[in-house]
Amino acid sequence: MVVFLQHNERGVSTVTGLRLVGHSRTAWRATVVLIAGAILLLGGLVQITPTLYTPTAITTFAHPGVLVSQAQLNFMKAQVASKTEPMYSEFLNAQASTYGSLTYTPSGPPSGGIIDCGSFSNPDIGCSSEDEDGSAAYTQALLYWITGTSTYAQNAITILNAYG
Repeated sequence: MVVFLQHNERGVSTVTGLRLVGHSRTAWRATVVLIAGAILLLGGLVQITPTLYTPTAITTFAHPGVLVSQAQLNFMKAQVASKTEPMYSEFLNAQASTYGSLTYTPSGPPSGGIIDCGSFSNPDIGCSSEDEDGSAAYTQALLYWITGTSTYAQNAITILNAYG
């Protein structure tokens, strides 16, 4: 995982490092998709186009729409650029991880398209693959934001598109 989150008594999360902790599997999946998508939106690599309903006044995505704000992303990027610890070491760990590999290949959902995660992942029909791919999408999106390397963004987009 990539981001340290500190939760206050009201459930508000603050990024304090580069590893994600304290989330259930279901919350993690939703968080990964939202954060990866938001990071890619901020980078201008994806756009949201309404298809079913178009309001008279055009609305735009207002950050923070997820747990990581643009200010927090900018803070991480500045910390890495200045090689400030522990951010810099965790950034290097993220790059060296399977999730941060420039050649990451998503497992994708099972052939039937239905992911079944039973208690304690039994049965595990695409459940572990989804977790791994979600972690990779999030890591790739963060690494794109920090480095500007477009391969990370394309990898994150490929992973998210694999799940529809």
